[in-house]
Amino acid sequence: MNHRQVDTWPWRFRVRDIMTVDPVFVDSGCLLADTASTMIDRHISSVLVDREGRTGGPGIITERDVVRAVANHGQAALRLASGDLMSTPLVSVMADEPVWVALGRMTRLSLRHLAVTDSSGAVCGIMTSKLLVRHQAGEALVINDALEAASSAPDLAEVHARLAPMAGALLDEGMSASRIASMISSFYRKLTARAARLASAEEPEDGWAFFILGSAGRGESLLAGDQDNAIVSTGEVDDAILLRIASRASDLLDAGGLPYCKGKVMASNSDWRRTMDDWQKAIAGWATRADGASLLNVDIFFDLVHVHGDRMLTDRLRSLALETARTPVLPRMMAEQLQTWVSPRGFLGGLKTKDGRLDLKIGGLFPLVAGARAMALRHGIEATGTAMRLTALAELGTIARADLLAFTDAHEVFLDLMLRQQVRDLGAGVAAGPGIDVTQLSPRQKRNLRRCLGDVSRLPGLVLDVTARG
Repeated sequence: MNHRQVDTWPWRFRVRDIMTVDPVFVDSGCLLADTASTMIDRHISSVLVDREGRTGGPGIITERDVVRAVANHGQAALRLASGDLMSTPLVSVMADEPVWVALGRMTRLSLRHLAVTDSSGAVCGIMTSKLLVRHQAGEALVINDALEAASSAPDLAEVHARLAPMAGALLDEGMSASRIASMISSFYRKLTARAARLASAEEPEDGWAFFILGSAGRGESLLAGDQDNAIVSTGEVDDAILLRIASRASDLLDAGGLPYCKGKVMASNSDWRRTMDDWQKAIAGWATRADGASLLNVDIFFDLVHVHGDRMLTDRLRSLALETARTPVLPRMMAEQLQTWVSPRGFLGGLKTKDGRLDLKIGGLFPLVAGARAMALRHGIEATGTAMRLTALAELGTIARADLLAFTDAHEVFLDLMLRQQVRDLGAGVAAGPGIDVTQLSPRQKRNLRRCLGDVSRLPGLVLDVTARG
């Protein structure tokens, strides 16, 4: 049975966490013209009328009340007393109530403003629909809007700087690491798309496409991301133009907070900037004779996601790649490459570290990501996310249900530990990386980590078997 995901934030926050404090009061005899001026000067959408309630209890005047009064009475409305136009009795909610109480009351009564009272009954704040929407939408929408407006590398960098604090806040709110990783990946895709758009502003718009690879394509990026991108073209656009676009985009991304790829998996490198025909030849070559040294770059290609340009080209390339990779040779080579992986979990359960840290990208995520990819390609599964690939494999009966649960749990645990470490490191002014400080883990976290590493150690053999039998 499918269950609709419930947004829990109205249950997790109190009204006092969201309301505006120090509400503005005007006297009941204040002319509407002066009340409206107060709202404009204070940048607020409502005022409370008569703190002592001399008119039978405090009321409220909102922007909509002002507009309605002018519509009904013309300019004469501005000379009316606020006490005569206010809405009363004042509807309120206590500050200690959960947000869902305020949300329900505002929805039931079709209100955009709600007074907030303290334990003594005195008005201490205002809750507005704008505040509710702003809090529910969160920083992610603010970041997205700022990214769309970015027009330079400093603009991109300024937006990128908001990413880590947002991730930390979402962790504190209890959001899963995999969901946060999906949001970070979406940001990297949008960042790359914006850079490509800016880089190609004065260049031909048709005949090429810019796409992203690796963890951002899978929806599994964390805060230590770098560039993984490529270009496919029809061959009708001069390669010098495409190189210019790719180089500009790469420079913008680097200056905007997404560093150059150390392995040079970037469209500015000719190996990752090809015509459709050349890509097809390259993929065919990988499927028959890719060597171990190049497989680590080759396999991330199959996580590709379109970000800018002619989407039909990216879609066509992806279809060609999946069809070619479904033959046994390439998945089998990927599986054989995985056999060289060594678990950081020792024979007696100890954890192997370097400089006090355990590299969970290589020691934990790599076999999960690479193994799921190789098995999914062998079976023509189009999903790019690791958990989605594993789920599809289980639905086909290729892997056992118990393995699905163990591997997806391990994936979540690894992402969570890495993300929490990266948030802490960045907050302390340390560069984010794949290593976690195992000395800072609780006993429970260490037990979970050892268990998950033990489960993952079974993957290389399973992948070899699956890719061999198809």
